[in-house]
Amino acid sequence: MTQKKLEEMFGSDEEFIRLLKQEDEQALNNLWEFLFLDSQKIARKYNQPVDIGYDAAIRAYERLISRGIANFGFRSSFRSYYWAIITRELFRLLKKEVFTEHLDLESEIHPAEDKPEKTVSNQTILERLQPCLELLKGNKKIIFHMLDIDLQNPGDVAEELGLSRNNVNQIASRARREIRACLEGYGYKSVNDVMAI
Repeated sequence: MTQKKLEEMFGSDEEFIRLLKQEDEQALNNLWEFLFLDSQKIARKYNQPVDIGYDAAIRAYERLISRGIANFGFRSSFRSYYWAIITRELFRLLKKEVFTEHLDLESEIHPAEDKPEKTVSNQTILERLQPCLELLKGNKKIIFHMLDIDLQNPGDVAEELGLSRNNVNQIASRARREIRACLEGYGYKSVNDVMAI
């Protein structure tokens, strides 16, 4: 769906946003259609399966409905705005699939042959992490979960918690060090060990 097509249907971004804020059913349906179609283009652009694009579209839709529409400031076209959100969600999903580099327990990158041929599900990885997650206290636990489990944007986390982005990054770094040390105590030498079957 192009910006021109959107304008033909709704007249302008302003009119479309007004309808979305009023929770107009047709506008919401069209928003989903736009996100879905553009997510396929974005997935192909980055040589990713269209299924990941579809998942990114779902997450982008949820983000837009929860607060993205209200935050849209008309500094660009609405399509450019949601295109960036879909792209960000796509990369978050890709990071989640391989777990995140934040939990890399080794200081050096090892050759590809050291990577496990088979990996466990994200649910199993979370179960393995659970004893270490329970050791985190206060903001460390909250921020680690928001950034590394839910893969939220650090700026959004900072805003939600009323902290500076720098403070969020510092707390996240301390939390990751504690998780790393805890996992080493359980015998995991690398993120590959955590992911291996």
